[in-house]
Amino acid sequence: MKFFKVHSLGNDFLVMDKVETKGLSNISSFAGTICDRHTGVGADGLLLISIKNKAKGHVNFRIFNADGTEAEVSGNGLRCAAAALYHQKKIDSPQILFKTTVGQRECTLIEEKKNVFVLKIEMGIPRLSSRDIPFDDGSLHEKIIDYPLSINKIIYPITVLSLGNPHCAIFVDSFPDRIEWHQVGREIESHPFFPNRTNI
Repeated sequence: MKFFKVHSLGNDFLVMDKVETKGLSNISSFAGTICDRHTGVGADGLLLISIKNKAKGHVNFRIFNADGTEAEVSGNGLRCAAAALYHQKKIDSPQILFKTTVGQRECTLIEEKKNVFVLKIEMGIPRLSSRDIPFDDGSLHEKIIDYPLSINKIIYPITVLSLGNPHCAIFVDSFPDRIEWHQVGREIESHPFFPNRTNI
């Protein structure tokens, strides 16, 4: 089974051609197993790619989180998939058009030097409505900006949007201790207001 491990801005992914998964009955289970950092290869997620047109750079893209759940899209994941494709010289075009579960995303190769790829991803227009994210606190919000989210009796002003999948931003004056930050991040990621979880 052939795969590449690629990283982008702190996220690392295993990138595989879909043909490598032939014979696997449960891709989600496989993703959870191979992405486990203690018993598997270890990664933030598994990216499955399938080239539809090498000359034009048309590629199908699926992403699975480390726990095996399928995600919608990831900017870092798209960059990692593109880097793996260009590294293997599987795409001729300087643009790749990825087909994801939430629509098409265009990637442009800006520069490549010694297997380091500078890539631009067009993620689309952010959606801010609570229905589009989704974000459900029992009310419908046109925009969620500086929303007071309580985590362990501390209020965090959050701004929430969707780029095809939920993102939650917290603006801080100083960066908290690493352990505290990871704890808060986990709490927000799986908060009941985010039925599909969220990126922090």
